[in-house]
Amino acid sequence: MKKILVILVALSFYAYANQNFDYAVKHLFEFEGGDKIDKSIGSLHSRYGITIPTLKRYNKNLTLYTITEDQAKDLVYKLYWLEYDLDRFMDKRVALLIMDFVYNSNPTNAIKVMEKAIGGEKDGKLSVGEVAKINYMGYKTFAPIYVNARLNYLKSLKIWHRFGKGLERRVTTLGNL
Repeated sequence: MKKILVILVALSFYAYANQNFDYAVKHLFEFEGGDKIDKSIGSLHSRYGITIPTLKRYNKNLTLYTITEDQAKDLVYKLYWLEYDLDRFMDKRVALLIMDFVYNSNPTNAIKVMEKAIGGEKDGKLSVGEVAKINYMGYKTFAPIYVNARLNYLKSLKIWHRFGKGLERRVTTLGNL
């Protein structure tokens, strides 16, 4: 009986985590839009928010011209969702906030910014305790902390003067889901 209960709990958690991933990647790709053409060289710079170096880490045989949306989702799942254990977040909106930050920044820096914002260790690895704290906070408490921390980080970057309005719109939209 205990084995059956454990299996049912594991299966329900797996289904729950997959629903969170599907929600997060759907919103992520909405922000990423279509193909980004680098006008200076006349070729794709990114597709689904994926750059050439990231794509090559995933599959050396794919190009930005040939990657499908399903392959892009698989890349996000393997290189970001699983790598940073984003299935540990109970609220799909919280998982999306964190995934969007690690996906669009240096992941270690993104996590350090969030750790600092919640009073964590700031080592670039989300500990069990930090995840539990964020889960306890929930979206309504965590989102404003996240928005403030991420915007402060983005404003410190050289790209802010060029992309600041769009970045601010993205971050505040995520903070108001």
